[in-house]
Amino acid sequence: MVKDFENTGHSQLDKIRMRQKQIHDLWAHLNRLKQQKERSLEGASSVEVFHCTSNETRDWMVEKMDKLDTDELGRDLKTVQSLQHKHHQLERELAPVEEKVKAVERRNRLEETVGQQMFLNSAKSLVNWVGDVNADEPARDVTTVEHLLKSHQDLDDDIRAHQEE
Repeated sequence: MVKDFENTGHSQLDKIRMRQKQIHDLWAHLNRLKQQKERSLEGASSVEVFHCTSNETRDWMVEKMDKLDTDELGRDLKTVQSLQHKHHQLERELAPVEEKVKAVERRNRLEETVGQQMFLNSAKSLVNWVGDVNADEPARDVTTVEHLLKSHQDLDDDIRAHQEE
């Protein structure tokens, strides 16, 4: 559309271009807001799915715990055999869950170990850096002094970089 005005040599061409830029900027801003809203809705949807899954899992666990908490042993052979059969079914239902729980616990331990190792590596790096910083080198001539001055400037840069850690 602006090209049409350019071709005709419109007298307000600068204003038209400025307005076109404003419209493009507003459109880009609107698209960014739309994308933010989409991400927000995706997050809310994920949270809702998590809550539903959590509630279902909690209800399932309560149901299984109620079955386990019974002290009833039965008063006759038929009742005892029925309770025994139900107990075996419950054990079969819980067996796969037990494996999943063990897998989740192992994953959590591994994630904790990764965090610990990252911390230890960072700490070792800082200790080595402090050791390097504390190494004294006596100045004997102008070249050594210039080298020390350069090292001091590098140290200043290192200190600023390590302040973030």
